[in-house]
Amino acid sequence: MEHVRPPDHRDCLEVRNRVRWITRAVAGIVVALGLALLLYARFGTTPPPGPRALKTVAPGVYTDPPEGIVAVHGECTGRLALTPAASHYLGATTFPYPVVYDCANKTFTVLKNLPSLIFVGDLTLTKEGYYQNLSRFTDKGETGSYFFYDHDGNEIREVTQPDDPKVHDLIVGDHDVLMIQYAHDWDTARCGVPAELDIAIIQKDFDGRILWKWSSKGHFTTDQRVSTDASMHVPRESRWRKGFEWLRSCYTSLARRVVKFDVPKGRLFSSGVTLFALEENDYVHVNSIQELEPGGDILVSARHLDTIFVIDRKTGNVKWALGGKYSKVTSNRVSDDPRGGFSHQHYVREVGNRLYVFDNGNLYPDMPSRAVVYQLDSQSPNRMVFQFLEPNGRQRYSLGSVQLLKNNQLLIGWGAVNEADMGSPQRAVSIVDMASGKEVFSIDMAPSWLSYRVKAVQP
Repeated sequence: MEHVRPPDHRDCLEVRNRVRWITRAVAGIVVALGLALLLYARFGTTPPPGPRALKTVAPGVYTDPPEGIVAVHGECTGRLALTPAASHYLGATTFPYPVVYDCANKTFTVLKNLPSLIFVGDLTLTKEGYYQNLSRFTDKGETGSYFFYDHDGNEIREVTQPDDPKVHDLIVGDHDVLMIQYAHDWDTARCGVPAELDIAIIQKDFDGRILWKWSSKGHFTTDQRVSTDASMHVPRESRWRKGFEWLRSCYTSLARRVVKFDVPKGRLFSSGVTLFALEENDYVHVNSIQELEPGGDILVSARHLDTIFVIDRKTGNVKWALGGKYSKVTSNRVSDDPRGGFSHQHYVREVGNRLYVFDNGNLYPDMPSRAVVYQLDSQSPNRMVFQFLEPNGRQRYSLGSVQLLKNNQLLIGWGAVNEADMGSPQRAVSIVDMASGKEVFSIDMAPSWLSYRVKAVQP
């Protein structure tokens, strides 16, 4: 007769503890959800924005500046691509649009775009036409993709970005693209601890097959972040709204310990408030990438780390890093910079042995944004060799770009507008002669208008 081992009391105890833990977790979720619902019912939330009846700037050639652009001064060569938009969607009267300024003919050509746009990001002219990153509202909510067009405005292809409506930069090859994506690490979330929002840099062909991938996870940590809500000009929320979001994140993290699921998932009421959501720590926030020759290493701008670094394409290791004054990632700093380094930079390009940086300067609240150039020596120190301050003495807290042109000229896109400066004249574009340090060309926008980035194609 087979001997049956009687249940061990330790096994029973383990089962009881597990049941007790699950019961407490479920009870905690129910209580937290109930409190969250009470907060919602008592104080409400702001419904998400939706499509609005805005005016459209029709495609075509304009001899006078189109909506949002008020003045052009000086001379330039080639064509400039920019993306005028009102600073706040809810206060806008006109959809954003992509436009190309022809320096020779002094005309503006508004390009084809899609309906219900809320943002036009990276606009780049190519030999076959142009591509642009568009964020818009559809029946599925807010979505974003890169759209490629020929010279006649016919769509060639779409590179989708389902999890993030806005992509900061793109490198286009003959058969593939290299792009930035967010990588949500939901499992790192706890009550009071936001989930890590890692960065992935992905190379994929036009059919969507992944060819190469790199992740910030394991290379950087959340405690190296230097940006704050204040330095990023995050709007203040009421304590009740903060309490609701904290509770929602808390019970969502508890629920995911019982049943794994992606977030957000589920909606509350007719306003579309998310039932399950996690607060996230966007600790890296990459906003520009550049492929370096000859080996294909990737130069990366990490805004929330105040750091610029290079990824070894073969090994995936970070082989070089340069930090701003407040960076925690590296001790490698520049010399001869009166500020001690850049802060919350938005765009970086390496040309030869020089590094061209659009420095928003957020951690220097009393100083204007600038374009800054660093000489990269084979031996330390790397040193500043040029800077040009925002012409109106304003700080532009986000967006912006810089590009080296022919004849030692620098093209600068000044990006977004601080809330305190919404009523002031806005410089959108500057071209600066680096030998004299003087501005030789400019485009001004109406108060509160901005352009995400400016790029030039020269003959």
